[in-house]
This record gives sequence, structure tokens and C-alpha cells, in this order.
Amino acid sequence: MPAAYLTPTDAIARLAAYGIDGSPTGAELRLASDDLDRLGRFVGEKADPAQHRAFPRDVTVQDDPPGVVPPRVLDWVALTAYQLSEEDEPPVTSERVDNLNVAYGGRGKRSKASRLKKRLLFGYRGAGPARIR
Repeated sequence: MPAAYLTPTDAIARLAAYGIDGSPTGAELRLASDDLDRLGRFVGEKADPAQHRAFPRDVTVQDDPPGVVPPRVLDWVALTAYQLSEEDEPPVTSERVDNLNVAYGGRGKRSKASRLKKRLLFGYRGAGPARIR
């Protein structure tokens, strides 16, 4: 089983940079790393044909340093692992026992991570119609 792109300590620091207090586990980070690799159709080729993960690549995007996993890709993995680690129920603002009505206020904790992830992989996806999660 390939190692995750990040350690839990690294992921916590990356999440903190986005104002998110989370601590994903190693297992969640491996799942998030697997999710990234399954997206496929990334620009270029693997930097080393023998590497288990999709990154680093043999090409760079924007100002990324060559030969390393780009910071935005690491952020995507950290945010995805955070989403796996959190329950996604917004706070209840009102309840009604008769007819079981429940009203939720705001957004769930994972919605912020979803909004942040949308453009992180832009530029790394290959040609053709690509769906960025």
C-alpha cells in the first residue's frame, strides 16, 4: 500500500493555513491520496516511472518546484482527508416534535473544504473535459 502524500502533522499545518481546525488520521490521508490518484489524466508523466503515487510529475505548473509534489496538490489531499474525518451536519436552529420538523442553520463543516478544493487542481488536469472535485 503506497504511503499518503502527507503525514497527519503536515496535514494539520496545511489545514490551519486555511483556518480549519482538523486532525485527519493517517488512514484518512491514505484514502484522500488514493482519491487524488484516481482522478487521473494529470499533465505530464510521473517524475519516476517506479513511483506509486501520481505526483510528482515530470512537468511543472506555474511556479511549482520541479520534482516535488506541488503545494496545491498537498492542500487538496489535506482538505479531502479533513472532509473524511468530519461529520457534516450543520447546527440545528429549530425542532418541532409534532410532524418531526427540523431546521438546520448554516453549512456543515465540510462545505468550506469543498469550496476551497474546487480550483486547487486547476492546471494539473490533462487535456479534454475534466471534472475537478
